[in-house]
Amino acid sequence: MPDQAAWLLLPVETKAREFHAKLLVAAIAVERGYRVVLGEQNAMVRQIDHLPRGLYIDKSIASSKTEHFQRLLRRFGQLGAVLLSVEDVLDRRAHIALIVHHQDRRQA
Repeated sequence: MPDQAAWLLLPVETKAREFHAKLLVAAIAVERGYRVVLGEQNAMVRQIDHLPRGLYIDKSIASSKTEHFQRLLRRFGQLGAVLLSVEDVLDRRAHIALIVHHQDRRQA
């Protein structure tokens, strides 16, 4: 890692299902030189202006998260997504309008 360690932002939506896995990811990231913020998803999005710029890792792009991603886009200036396949997107209930909106912004 460079002198200035990168930040990894790990939101937890459902503690019972996600917390231990995200904690493991956070521990590995810290061992590899990252700084990590691990917290409740809604609280992190509400406080996004006070969090460091970094890599925000979310597990989905559902329509219910449109406002979250709009706030993240305003804060970080860019968004990215890793999608395995169209079937993966459909299976995970991704909100297609978010994908199209992001692609439209990139082409502008």
